[in-house]
Amino acid sequence: MKRFAMSAILAALLAAASAAATSIGRRLNVAQTRRAPARSPPRPLDRPRLGADPGYTGFEDLAGKIVFNRLHVMGSLGKAVDTVRTQEHRELVASGDETLKGSKSLWRYSQENVPERRRDEFDALRRKAFKVGRAWAIKESLRRLWHYVYPASGWQCWKRGYFWATHSRLEPIRTAAETVRRHIDNILTSYQHPVTDAMSEGLNSKMQKIKSMACGFGNLENVKAAIYFHCGGLGLYPC
Repeated sequence: MKRFAMSAILAALLAAASAAATSIGRRLNVAQTRRAPARSPPRPLDRPRLGADPGYTGFEDLAGKIVFNRLHVMGSLGKAVDTVRTQEHRELVASGDETLKGSKSLWRYSQENVPERRRDEFDALRRKAFKVGRAWAIKESLRRLWHYVYPASGWQCWKRGYFWATHSRLEPIRTAAETVRRHIDNILTSYQHPVTDAMSEGLNSKMQKIKSMACGFGNLENVKAAIYFHCGGLGLYPC
C-alpha cells in the first residue's frame, strides 16, 4: 500500500510538472507571436534629397546658426532680480523695515508693462536706494539687446550692460551676466536669424495640458488621437 501511495503521488507530481511546462511553453509562443517585427534600419538620404548642389549638406557653419531663445535669457535675469529682492527684503525685515513687502510681482514687470494703478507705487520704490532697484534696471538694460537691428549696435549694448552687471556688487546679477556672456555669440545671431521656439513651446504646453486633463493614457495611440483631435484644426461645426 505504501509503495502504491508513493507511486501515485509521484505520478501526480510528474503530471503537474508536465502541465506547468506546457502552459509556460504556450505563453512563450504567444509572447513571441505578439512581439513587434524588427524594423529595417533607416535608409541614408540620397544626394538629391539634400539639395541640388552636390557639396551641400546643410551643416556648414552650424555654430553660427544656433539662436538662444530670448525667453530663457530674460528668465535667468528675472530670477536673479527676484533673488536680490528676497535677500534684501529679509535684511530689511530683520531691521523692522517692510517697505518691499508686497512688491514681488512689481519687479517682474518690464518698464512698459507695469499696471497703471501701481505705477506710482513702483516709481516711488525705484527712487529709493534699494539693491533690487539696481538689479531691475540692469535687467531692463540687457533687455534692449533685442531692440537693435544691427549686430554692432547689439554688441555695444551688451558691453555696457555687462560692465554694469559685473560691477554692481550684486552676486546673483553678476552670476546671471556671466551665464549670458558664455552664450552671447548665439544670442546675437538672432539679428541674422530672427527665429524663436515660441510656437513649439506653446504647442508643447497644450499637449501637456491634454495629458493632464486625461489623467494618463493607456497607450501611445490614444495620446496621438487626443493630440490630433485638440490640435489638428478639425472642423467640427455642422455645415
